[in-house]
Amino acid sequence: MKKIPIRLLSLIVALLLALSAAAALSSCANSGQGDDTTAPQAITNSDVTTAAEETELVSKTLPAGLDYGGETIVIMSRNADGVNDEFLSEEIVGDLIKDSVYKRNKVVEKQLNIVVDARLTASNGASLITDELVASLKSGDHLYDIISNSTYSTVNKTSEGILRNLRECDYIDLSAPYWSKGYSDAISVGQGQYLATGAISLSMYRYMFVTFFNSNMFEEKNQPLLYGVVDSGDWTLDYQIGLLDVFYDDLNGNGSADENDCYGFATNHKSYIDPYWSSCDLPILVKNSDNWFEMQFDTDRVSQAVDKILELYWGKTYIGEDEGSDPGYQARMTRIFSESRAATCTMRLLTVETEDIKNMNDVYGIIPMPKLNADQAEYHTFMHDQLSAVGIPFSVTDEARFLMIGAVLEAMAVESQKTLVPAYYEVALKGRYLRSSQAVQMLDLIYDSVKMDGGVLYTSALGSIHATLRTIIDSKTNTVASSFKSSVKVAEKNLGRLQDTFRDMQKG
Repeated sequence: MKKIPIRLLSLIVALLLALSAAAALSSCANSGQGDDTTAPQAITNSDVTTAAEETELVSKTLPAGLDYGGETIVIMSRNADGVNDEFLSEEIVGDLIKDSVYKRNKVVEKQLNIVVDARLTASNGASLITDELVASLKSGDHLYDIISNSTYSTVNKTSEGILRNLRECDYIDLSAPYWSKGYSDAISVGQGQYLATGAISLSMYRYMFVTFFNSNMFEEKNQPLLYGVVDSGDWTLDYQIGLLDVFYDDLNGNGSADENDCYGFATNHKSYIDPYWSSCDLPILVKNSDNWFEMQFDTDRVSQAVDKILELYWGKTYIGEDEGSDPGYQARMTRIFSESRAATCTMRLLTVETEDIKNMNDVYGIIPMPKLNADQAEYHTFMHDQLSAVGIPFSVTDEARFLMIGAVLEAMAVESQKTLVPAYYEVALKGRYLRSSQAVQMLDLIYDSVKMDGGVLYTSALGSIHATLRTIIDSKTNTVASSFKSSVKVAEKNLGRLQDTFRDMQKG
């Protein structure tokens, strides 16, 4: 069979999806709701064309004919929503993602003659894996060959030497398109990189923060759908602020804003404030020519952003009560949005997979989060720091085994790009969950605009500088000048110590 280039394959899949959407639209042309009426379709693994497995994508560093004699590779990952299906799938069950993961694992097992032993933690606590790695180093035990864990819970321990330097593995090509270059640029330091992500981790897509909007509500208020606003470059914090009065409705007539009313915007605290670091283009750290971090904090720009965010958050906006966890926040926002009581809402893309959204009566769309102002040239997407990244424990001291595990990671990344990504991104997201061609186009824009900052990824080691923004927004007062004056000083001091530790590690 003649192999099909990846871009041509994407065009073929997109065309098939477009034809499918057109057929669905023709059946409801009399509904009066236009392009945004395609209902979610039940799509199984059979909808992923076999051509996806016949692309020309190959690793430039992985030799053909590797044979590891049936060696078992233990992979440990989190038992949490959005990540517990990234590696573990023991059989074909008729589920699009689980079946694609199963097929990927089997292809890699056959290619390298290995056995994949994928395991999940006993609970959803990401710190379990990190804590066990630290303990294993002290005891001299080797527990896992590969860990897949929350970036936030793992990255700040990398300076303690819990993971091997992936750049030292000849079989891993971190410059290849199946590894995330943006993530590698943000998390690498000096000559070292201890975590990587990309096609191998579905949370690279699921954990993007986006703006959901209710198309029906916008049409009822004679407001333009936000796709055009994004395309014109006018989707800014000011524009979203302007929607608050348009959509607020005291539904229960008690004269006060509460959970039972209708809002122009619904959001939450903590992690839901973090995305503005990217969307408003507020850098904390940048890299010099030698790939070491330097502070680049623009107090004036951060202060401008805080003024706008405060106006957005504390106007006629629904701010949920403290749920104690990100899943709790997400569930509350999902319910309010699915009940058509929020015209716009900040949520992770993972939300499209929930039953509330799949069963939602109104049509929804997704767009990037708003820019700071119209002068900002581009939209930027924030990736939740709970996204999964893979690493090789430092307990892998045998260099031949280190090379073998690197081969497994590389082969999995390649095969994920061939089969898992088309299954999730092209078929599930674009074909099942997103109900319009415009939403599909926005998905590409959102993913292509991901912007990650080492200052957020390494925040705990820096004194949690990014959390200062959360504190300021919760205080309802712009204290950027005073609050960040001390935070930046602490971060600079801690950054120096952190990088000195990495320099010492990399001397060996």
